Amino acid sequence: MKRRLLSLLLVLSLVVATMMTPANAAAKTDAAATAYEETLAFTKSNVNPVVGSEWDIMLLKKSNVTDCGTIFWKYKNFLGYKIGNGSLNAKNIKVTDAARMALTVTALGLPAWKVPGKNGKKLNLLMPLADYNTVTGAGINAVIWALIALDTGNYAMPNNPANTKKITKIDYVNAILNSEFEGGGFGWDPAWGADPDLTAMAIVALSPYKHFKKVDAAINRALDVLASAQLEDGSIASFGTGNSDSTAWAIIALSTLKIDADTDERFVKGENSLIDGLMKFYLGEGKFEWAGDGYNAYSTTESLEALHSYFAFKNGKAPLFK
Repeated sequence: MKRRLLSLLLVLSLVVATMMTPANAAAKTDAAATAYEETLAFTKSNVNPVVGSEWDIMLLKKSNVTDCGTIFWKYKNFLGYKIGNGSLNAKNIKVTDAARMALTVTALGLPAWKVPGKNGKKLNLLMPLADYNTVTGAGINAVIWALIALDTGNYAMPNNPANTKKITKIDYVNAILNSEFEGGGFGWDPAWGADPDLTAMAIVALSPYKHFKKVDAAINRALDVLASAQLEDGSIASFGTGNSDSTAWAIIALSTLKIDADTDERFVKGENSLIDGLMKFYLGEGKFEWAGDGYNAYSTTESLEALHSYFAFKNGKAPLFK
């Protein structure tokens, strides 16, 4: 009799859990969707459309936020002014800055190989991305972003006279693979261990090459590294601290791979998913914090990138970096 009663209670608990889960999931999705819309509105109201605001500009464009024409015009005009007066040119621009700008002008419909400037001048943002020694010499982060920028715009690797041999995007893929840490993942220094943010960025950069077995294996090891960095509250920890930036990048990486960051069992700790982990840092009114430290502009942008990536995946749209 006791065994039958316990079995009945178990069945009832499973039924209740099944009945509650869709409602809870819907409420969570609604909360995340609200945060997404509020953060887009906050970004639109507060963006300063100058060099340095590229991530916000790109997000507003790719999210199809209405009435942003003036914002985009001001950014393109400011960029054109910097190109025209020579303060921004292919020789003095950092690799990661060139990649960020290339991603943004591409989203705005401009060709990254001839960005128009004042006085008839043009800037080729792809040329710095094709300088193999400079890119690889700047570190794994530069290689990752050079590859992401080239692939997002579907650009071929230009011929840079600084190279002593023909360089292709596969050279950058191999450079990333050769930087993998023992046990998987990527980082700044092996002594510090794999960095979750950089590991997630590497996944995004490698994702178009997943059909290669060695790339697929490296991505899977990187996913294991990210999963091992997840805390019970759902957030991803960097140097022991769960934070919005690391959590956001994990969501971007999974969404790029078409993996659900809210339901994939590898990324659910206890009852908390990556979406739960990110939302714990939401302060309301379109603002995110890094980790209990109050509003942080950079973390707000990264969290917006994550929410855009997640909902693009859920709605069958292209990834953020595509």
